[in-house]
Amino acid sequence: MIRTMAALALSTLVSCGATGPVLFSGRDIDYERGFSIKSRKGSDRILVVCGGHPFGVSLPYAEDWVFERTSSKPIFGRSASRDLIVTVQVADRPGPSEEEAYLQELLDQVRSRVAPSGISILEPKIFQLGEHFILAYKTDLTLHGKNARQHHFWGIRRTPDLTTYEMHFSILARTEAQPKDLIVDVCSIIAQEFMILPQSK
Repeated sequence: MIRTMAALALSTLVSCGATGPVLFSGRDIDYERGFSIKSRKGSDRILVVCGGHPFGVSLPYAEDWVFERTSSKPIFGRSASRDLIVTVQVADRPGPSEEEAYLQELLDQVRSRVAPSGISILEPKIFQLGEHFILAYKTDLTLHGKNARQHHFWGIRRTPDLTTYEMHFSILARTEAQPKDLIVDVCSIIAQEFMILPQSK
């Protein structure tokens, strides 16, 4: 997978300043507005890299992913069929060097941001999966007059020059049983399929 992502990264060496959404509908995207995307439908994944940023990530397969980017958020993607939103953003602070401590600080910041709106952070936990740590919590919301729940997952990666990338998944759970398999996929992605790519010398 690293080799495939590195090859994709070669096609996005030139950072793209163009804005606007990019739609992945099942066909590979060699380079469009800074994104290169490769289908891995048989593995229920797509592989995504972004021009100007040294990371690659897998995402759950869907043929309705819409991606956008800004200077601070290389990836903002959403899939309506998966009820899933993903963001990869450049951290605006150095933070603790250890992942667990960094995510604890991040949780404190999320609490501070949402407190004025009355949103509660439910069942927060930080756990290790493989070599990396994941922050997980839930929030409640009202959708079309009905109660729904969002599951949130965060992870981080650091480059050799200590740039920190924060990955956030938000899963909308319309029923209690609905997101179980997707939660497993998202945690696996944060732990094993979100990676800093080797840089050419």
